[in-house]
Amino acid sequence: MVCLTNKAVLSFFDRRKDKLEFVNIRDPDYSPSSNGGVQFEDAMRHIHVITGDLVATGSEAVLQAYSKVGLGWLMAVLRFPLIRWIVDLAYAVVSKHRYTISRFLPGGKALASAVNAVKDMESAAMGEGCDDEEECMLPDYDDDDDDA
Repeated sequence: MVCLTNKAVLSFFDRRKDKLEFVNIRDPDYSPSSNGGVQFEDAMRHIHVITGDLVATGSEAVLQAYSKVGLGWLMAVLRFPLIRWIVDLAYAVVSKHRYTISRFLPGGKALASAVNAVKDMESAAMGEGCDDEEECMLPDYDDDDDDA
């Protein structure tokens, strides 16, 4: 929800959709080479802004994105050294705890549980969480065996 909220705010200020282009990194056709070399795992950890051959990440990417949609005056203030240090710290905390923070946003609990379910399925598919093969096997319920 933190990321979606950020995207919604940026989209609100970019009403003509001509300043920013969002990339769906979960698209099966996503190509790091077409997106500044940004790998999926890194894109999941931090926001990125790609301008030509330059790739900004983290708080710098946030400042650039908001500058591109017309809030450069505010971003200039946020770049003052002491304020920038606070911005960097805030970004690091929010980035690290975004799933926890998302639970407190409207609709966040449902989204958090969906994300956790997907993570659990991906982990199970990779065999994680199983000490031995039998532990992760599902019981075989055969409806045809009615011995009662």
